[in-house]
Amino acid sequence: MEARQWRGRRPGLTPGGVLPEAEDAPEKTSGKRAEKAPKLPPGSGYPVTPLRGVSWERDRDGGLEAWHTPEGVTHRRGKTYLGRIGVRLQRQWENLPPADRERELEEWIRSKRTQKGIVH
Repeated sequence: MEARQWRGRRPGLTPGGVLPEAEDAPEKTSGKRAEKAPKLPPGSGYPVTPLRGVSWERDRDGGLEAWHTPEGVTHRRGKTYLGRIGVRLQRQWENLPPADRERELEEWIRSKRTQKGIVH
């Protein structure tokens, strides 16, 4: 087993000042922040379909958050939160034929944009 040598005394070092290898070291957990859900690229996962001007993020409960994203905007501060598609609504839409599912999703986006005063 290789070990790294440190100068001086640091907590967690062996008596000879040797730091154990990474696989022996305990896993760091801060416990302060909730784990972030991964961002979804457009068109990945159900019921996300590539829609111009909409970006998606999955939340930790399994729902999807829709964001109005004007062309060229990459940072969240330039986006507008439209709403959340919960797991129940996703299950309802799973039972629809693909064309109807897409129509429902587009109508949902259209109504959310209208509620937020976004002209698209």
